[in-house]
Amino acid sequence: LEIIPNSVRLWQEAVELESADDAKIMLSRAVECVNNVDLWLALAKLEVYKKAKAVLNRARQANPTEPMIWIAAAQLEEANQNFTSVESIVAKAVKTMAGNQVAREQWLGYAEGAEKAGHLVTCKQIVAASVALDLEDSEKKHTWIADAEKCLAHECVETARAIYAHALKEFAHKKGLWLRAAHLEKQYGNPQKLDELLKEAVKYCPQAEILWLMAAKESWNMGDVAKARNILGEAFKANPNSEAVWLAAVKLESENKETERARLLLQKAREQAGTTRIWMKSAKLERQLGESTKEREILEEAIIKFGATDEKANIEGLSTVAKLWLMLLQSERRRLINEQKQDKSKGATPQDIIANNKARFDQIRHTYTKAYKSCGQSLHVWLEAAGIEENVCKDIVKARAIIEKAKLRNGSQPLLWLHSIRMEHRSGNEQLAKMHLCKALQEFPSSGLLWAEAIEMEPAATKKAKSVQAIKRCDKDARVICAVAKLFWAERKFDKTRSWFGRAVALDSDLGDAWANLYRFEVQHGDEEKQQKVIASTLEAEPHHGELWCSVSKDPEYCTVGGCSLSPTEILKKVAQKVDMSTYAMQ
Repeated sequence: LEIIPNSVRLWQEAVELESADDAKIMLSRAVECVNNVDLWLALAKLEVYKKAKAVLNRARQANPTEPMIWIAAAQLEEANQNFTSVESIVAKAVKTMAGNQVAREQWLGYAEGAEKAGHLVTCKQIVAASVALDLEDSEKKHTWIADAEKCLAHECVETARAIYAHALKEFAHKKGLWLRAAHLEKQYGNPQKLDELLKEAVKYCPQAEILWLMAAKESWNMGDVAKARNILGEAFKANPNSEAVWLAAVKLESENKETERARLLLQKAREQAGTTRIWMKSAKLERQLGESTKEREILEEAIIKFGATDEKANIEGLSTVAKLWLMLLQSERRRLINEQKQDKSKGATPQDIIANNKARFDQIRHTYTKAYKSCGQSLHVWLEAAGIEENVCKDIVKARAIIEKAKLRNGSQPLLWLHSIRMEHRSGNEQLAKMHLCKALQEFPSSGLLWAEAIEMEPAATKKAKSVQAIKRCDKDARVICAVAKLFWAERKFDKTRSWFGRAVALDSDLGDAWANLYRFEVQHGDEEKQQKVIASTLEAEPHHGELWCSVSKDPEYCTVGGCSLSPTEILKKVAQKVDMSTYAMQ
């Protein structure tokens, strides 16, 4: 050091050999010999508050354009609870550096560093002072959103929170920003912070229904039903005819067993908002309460009110009006089945039951004819009508005719072929079922729906050959992959089974049937850890589709105004119990 007094490396090595007191003396000499930021900062860290402040002032005079010295000074003030000084130091630093090419991104990097060091006030002040540097007004919103997402990717939540806080001061009426900030609090904050944020959000964006609904839901989740009611009451004032707010209020009352409140709310909603969805939910509530007569009255009134549908639906989807018709048909079907059960309990023969219910059959046929004339694009309405003929009226000929009419109206569709095949199979017409399947696959050679059914229908001895054909045609269809996995399951090739079920859920994570098959397999041949892993993955995927899955999640027994009363785990377990392996067993 006597020979090379300006060597930073030598000074650092020498300081490390000394005790704290001797290190201070040596660093005091070091900064006199060489003006190095690291040495200045090391000396400030060893000093008490007042002396550290003096050291940093000297360092700042020697290095006026070095941001780390200013940040160290701010962190020193924060450590000593002088928060006002932190703000002034950071603001002065950013102003001083404005002409010295310290970019906005660098300042945000320093903010992240301050957060990681535990200096949250300094972090927030750096963001507040620098986040708008060199930005045009038109760039600000999208740039700040990108900055916040980048900070979250770096696990710097406070920096992201500070960016959103600054953005919301400038764009207080932007619903999207409030939503992003709310999702941040939901994921990384606590219920109190989220509640406070949403209170502010609805002040500035009173017409943003989603913010009111989030606020009400969070209060409900915290167990404060009264507060949730008050929030929805305020939401009504701001959005008097909002369907979403009405239905949220109904769900709140229904889920808390306040059925009369829910019924009154729906009655008011039908008078004031009067959308098809509100009428549908009204019917669902009556069905939930076992009031089948009221349910039918509401559905009939809704159908008269809205008339022919003007809503467009996909060929396999449902418009809201089509759902009303479908619910009415299902209600009539349940009523007829119950009446037939009563007749049977009194000793009536099947022939007597059919003869006694002829007038009722004519009535329900009139209803479903009006339904498919009104909603002819909805395949589910046609299939419900065919199901009524097959299962209630016991007239397979009329059921076939309805499916043929549906084909003429909508063109030939895989779903229609599938139901036609299954109907013949249930009726014992195996040759006709196979003939329909061959025709269907000729018309739709890449339909995973039909190939999966072909594997299921094939005798166990020839399933493997059929599955090879199916894989060649549609190797990216989760239903086909699932059917092949069941084949390996029957052959007790458990590693392959697990692998193919994993492939199925990866291809279509929304297919609940694939998750249920995998869970059933793990219950039989896996361990508790693997079962829990499947449950966790299912909860993350949130599946909504699949024939078996919907047969449980949309079962009237479990359907409430707010949706399915079962948790996703309960649905998974019930669907798993329905998994059928009987067609795979070797004779």
